Amino acid sequence: MVRVKVRHLVDKPRKDGRSRYYWQPTAKLRRAGFVPIRPEDDLSVAVKHAEELNAEVDRYYRGDQPVAVKPDSVKALLLTFERDNAFQRLAARTQRDYQQAFVHILEWAGDMPVRALTRRAIKEYQRSIEAKRGRHAAHHILMALSAALSLAVDEGWIETHPGRNLKISLGDGRSVVWAHAQVEKLIQAAELEGRPSVALAVMLGWCLGQRPADLLALTWSAYDGATITLRQNRTGARLPPIPVLPSLKELLDRRPRRAVQMVISEATGQPYKLDRFQRFFGQLRAKAGLPANLYFADLRRTVATQLGKAGCSEDVIRSITGHRSREVLRRYVRPDGSFSERGIGELKRLRENKE
Repeated sequence: MVRVKVRHLVDKPRKDGRSRYYWQPTAKLRRAGFVPIRPEDDLSVAVKHAEELNAEVDRYYRGDQPVAVKPDSVKALLLTFERDNAFQRLAARTQRDYQQAFVHILEWAGDMPVRALTRRAIKEYQRSIEAKRGRHAAHHILMALSAALSLAVDEGWIETHPGRNLKISLGDGRSVVWAHAQVEKLIQAAELEGRPSVALAVMLGWCLGQRPADLLALTWSAYDGATITLRQNRTGARLPPIPVLPSLKELLDRRPRRAVQMVISEATGQPYKLDRFQRFFGQLRAKAGLPANLYFADLRRTVATQLGKAGCSEDVIRSITGHRSREVLRRYVRPDGSFSERGIGELKRLRENKE
């Protein structure tokens, strides 16, 4: 993997191992009117684009090129929103997700007046995103736009919110779940490659069903030898203590405690950044001979599905996974034939007992 060494150009690996590039100006430059840009995924094209943008930055610092932001534009609104308390109170991961969405919004309507964002225009944009990037991308981008438009209403930029209740359907979404044998293969590959930290992360995901960022942030103080207690970063929800399964307990009890966090990079001795971890995970997944569409994040869905298969109620599952609503949870639990078999078996038992 070629390391990017161009100012403000960052490499954010995708789950499939390929690179995605972003030109990300500093907070100072963003306040001056520079906005994040997503260049092409081709490294040479991305570098050329970034160097052109950096030349504009240099001219700005010399005073040769002032950056003008129209005061009533979508660009001005997004910059205002990023400085607002509503944005600052969001979890760090949510802020990053919103900022990535802003890149696409700015490409579409950066210089457009906010008042020109009619509901019809937003619906047309929604359909274009769905056609190019899929429903999930449309959902996340429109969520970020809706949050910014809420501020526009509060601040008097516009009178009504044109993007409220768009009812973006996410469809069935992903349905991939891990098999036990796949977990074992990944853990074995991690151990052979000298990455027991990745093996531990996979086991944490397999047993706890939490988001990748929360697993990588887990500290030893959260583990009391029998349960793990954590607060989810995205929602701020503090979950009740989760009993530790024997396979995870065995791994935790023989793991050296060399840092505050449980999952520590062997190369740096520091906690993983999520994108760095995903890169190592993708490499180990390939070495283990596992399919490229099997993601680390799918462990969360796997736990929810297996709990449902075991007959747990939605509220019981949510007490473990931390999903805030039953509607969201239903996108994770993927019923298969065993669910109906269990249901018919229970129906048969109840009717036989009644007879």
